[in-house]
Amino acid sequence: MSVHNPVGPVGAIYVLYQDFISKGNVGIGETILSTFALPANFLNANGSGIRIHTFGTVASNGNVKRIRLFFGGTGGTELCNNTVDVASSTFWQMEARVHRTGVGTQVAYGYRLISTITNYRFATTFPVQDETLPINIQMVCPSAVATGDVVFKGMVIEALPSV
Repeated sequence: MSVHNPVGPVGAIYVLYQDFISKGNVGIGETILSTFALPANFLNANGSGIRIHTFGTVASNGNVKRIRLFFGGTGGTELCNNTVDVASSTFWQMEARVHRTGVGTQVAYGYRLISTITNYRFATTFPVQDETLPINIQMVCPSAVATGDVVFKGMVIEALPSV
């Protein structure tokens, strides 16, 4: 896991955070798989934003697994979610973008993809996080049947400065 200096060239996309430490859910309760605190005032101009890409696998069994991506921590806005109940080993990925639209308001859109299922799930949400405070971005497995049902493989967050 690493955090890069959140100062990049004007208008350039750059990596703000990356986490490639593989970890699985523990037991049947909620497991936070990765967390990043977006620095206070990072979304300081309308149009500025971030892109979040996260991915992993699920166990080869018939257990139902759920995976969720939040902007503002688990009490914030759900950007994407996967519910996987297939009996074969499966890869999953989620991608979301969040852009500031005004003071304390954002627009977010994201999708999820499961490798053995041919459908996508797209969602648009309207978070209301206070940009003057750090904003937690969390990848969570809220429930699973057995330890290791969900394995997180990575998350990359890129800065998308306004132009």
